[in-house]
Amino acid sequence: MNRFIIYGSLSVVCIALFFVLSLPQTKIPPANKRQQTSINKTLVELKRTVMRSSSPDKQLNNYTSFFEESILTDPDPNIRLGSIQKLTMKKDAHLEDILFAAVKDMDPSIRQFAYLHLYQINKEKAVEIIFQDSTSPDRDIRLTAIESSGQLLGSDAIEILSDATEDNELFIKQTAFQQLSQIKAEQAVEIIRKRLLSTDPEIRIMAIEAMASKGEMFAREAALQALEDSDELVRSKAKELMIEIEASEN
Repeated sequence: MNRFIIYGSLSVVCIALFFVLSLPQTKIPPANKRQQTSINKTLVELKRTVMRSSSPDKQLNNYTSFFEESILTDPDPNIRLGSIQKLTMKKDAHLEDILFAAVKDMDPSIRQFAYLHLYQINKEKAVEIIFQDSTSPDRDIRLTAIESSGQLLGSDAIEILSDATEDNELFIKQTAFQQLSQIKAEQAVEIIRKRLLSTDPEIRIMAIEAMASKGEMFAREAALQALEDSDELVRSKAKELMIEIEASEN
């Protein structure tokens, strides 16, 4: 009896399974562009909902993550810069956090833009970041920070620029001397004078050029000091400068 019940149950299951498999299968069509746009909007709204439901600190972190994923990861630096510029003009509520993320960008124009506008919003934090980046192991980041320090900080950048005049990279040293020569503070002039006595003839030549860019009085001072230099190239630079000075006086 039990055997018949088992066989009967198996038969019912087999018939039901055959019936299901014989039914026409419904294919789900892929989402069209309009549907995909709607999906994307929904995902964005979900992210916003998560942000609104979080604490202020978590909101900031969520916003930064979303910003870095959507904007700073675009392969085109022009698009990244344009997006940041638009958010700056709109005075986005999270602009400071956005600029914190942007100073990490690998494009120098984006970093410079971020330094500038972060300095306008939070001067103390901007100065701290510029000082940190001026000693970065990355040559390009150091260069951008040194350029921005001279443009934004004025005499407060002298410490950064002084160290940068002895950087291992030629272009960074040149940039530092150029920025120092544009600072009117006497302390900046004293740094350049000290570099006239550097043990590196390349640095001494840059110091001569920096003094010359500050005016004839400084140019003459540097040239006269360098005329008796031990290095031939330095002496040659000093002689050229003296010829220029004398020619301008006639």
